[in-house]
Amino acid sequence: MELIQSLAQALDELDEDKAVSLVRTAIEQKMDLLKVLQEGVMAGLASVNKKIDSKEYFLAEMIAAGETAKRCMELINPHLSKSSTVSLGRVVIGVAKDDMHEMGKNLVVAQLRISGFDVVDLGTDVPTIQFIEKAEETGANIIGMSAFLSTTTPNFTELINYLKDSGLRQKYKVIVGGGTTTERFAQFMGADGWAPNAVKATELCKSLVASPGGVR
Repeated sequence: MELIQSLAQALDELDEDKAVSLVRTAIEQKMDLLKVLQEGVMAGLASVNKKIDSKEYFLAEMIAAGETAKRCMELINPHLSKSSTVSLGRVVIGVAKDDMHEMGKNLVVAQLRISGFDVVDLGTDVPTIQFIEKAEETGANIIGMSAFLSTTTPNFTELINYLKDSGLRQKYKVIVGGGTTTERFAQFMGADGWAPNAVKATELCKSLVASPGGVR
């Protein structure tokens, strides 16, 4: 639809006011908000990511796109929750301590919610112990930590070690991701899985909750 295409273009062009206005219009017109989110917001962010990869966009543009997407998702999410079905599982997710880069994490949160997961979003700059405390509090199945900066990826190991020291390592599946991470790196850190994007992260979570042994 024209509105959804315009929304994707607004995200791509970093036009926050236009993107938010289009989302509000979509809500007022009672459009399919899953489609608005997937084919509008997430498609626009995918385009931004391509421009970042090709060096057409840089850190400032990435942050601007992330903030725009966050505002759009904040408008859409309450309406999605009203029509939610039985949860596939609960995921506690956040960005590692001393890291403020959340665009990738926000995409994963949105995709997980679309797919039927109950998501507890801790935000950015999250102390490692808080992931565990919130997982214990909410009865989560999976803990997800994102780190964009190479200086914040050691938080992955810290999380794994905290879980081991607390006798909780077997209770939770731990997934990681972020701009400087790889599957091999995640395996080295001792995580249960890694994904390069939101769609793959959702597939990973589905496989983890479906298999008692998880994936390694």
